[in-house]
Amino acid sequence: MISLHDGDASFASSFTKVVYSEDGKQCFSAGFKPSKGKKFVVLLLGEVDKTAIDYDLEAALNRLGFYRKEDNR
Repeated sequence: MISLHDGDASFASSFTKVVYSEDGKQCFSAGFKPSKGKKFVVLLLGEVDKTAIDYDLEAALNRLGFYRKEDNR
């Protein structure tokens, strides 16, 4: 059996991005295809409720072990 876990990556031949207006009342979506001869690599960060309009990307990446590197020059 194949399982799906946060941090898993896969290939996709198309991608639909969904965004909401700042007030959350309008939803916009756009479909994308990679350049000819290419595929997208998609990383699963987690899951949210169907009604979610925002996602804490940095927190999700932190849970997977990725942390913002501070520039200490």
